[in-house]
Formats: sequence, C-alpha cells, structure tokens
Amino acid sequence: MPLRVVVYTRKSSKDKDENHQKYSLERQARDIRDYFERQEKLGNAHEKRLEWKGEVGVDWFKEDASAKKLGRIQFNLMMDKIERNKFDVLLCTDLSRLSRNAIDSGRLVQTLEEYND
Repeated sequence: MPLRVVVYTRKSSKDKDENHQKYSLERQARDIRDYFERQEKLGNAHEKRLEWKGEVGVDWFKEDASAKKLGRIQFNLMMDKIERNKFDVLLCTDLSRLSRNAIDSGRLVQTLEEYND
C-alpha cells in the first residue's frame, strides 16, 4: 500500500523575484519531483512506498507568505489534514519552509509526536 504524501512549499513574501530566490516555489517543486523520480528509479519494492503519479494523489500546499507570522492559510489547511491522519509522509525541501515561529513549530512537532504514538 503506498504511503499518503503531502508536500508543502513556501517562499517568503519579502522576495517577489522568483528567479533569484533560493527557495522559489518553482525550484522547490522541481526538487520534490526529482526526489520522487529518484525513488521510482530505485524500484522500492517495500510494501510501504512513496507513490508518484505526477501530482495526482499527492496533496500540494503552496504558499507565498512569511513563516514568521501566524495565520498562513495553506499551512493551516495542511495541518488540519495531518491532524485528521490524512497523510503518512510530509515532504518539504527545507525545514525553514515549514515554520519560523514558535506556535506553528510547536503545533507541527506536537502533531507529529501524537501521530507516531
């Protein structure tokens, strides 16, 4: 049975120049796709595996917002689904993409700890 995957990509709202930002949404999406392609080439025969069918079957949450502020819409939608155990795997290109404030970081850590109990 394939693992249910959620992908979160975020770029800072401060940098509007998509071509010059290290963590542009386009670059993060490309890195995630490359990761899935590498997994596919490995021929992972385990029962629990990541399954990539393009972007079908994978929930992508893309955001253009500062992670220092509370109230990010896509982050909160993703967290609501994770809290309802809708996913097995959370992928992002860098931990800094997920959160840069204590409340969102705490929510994420607490949710993942509860999920693994």
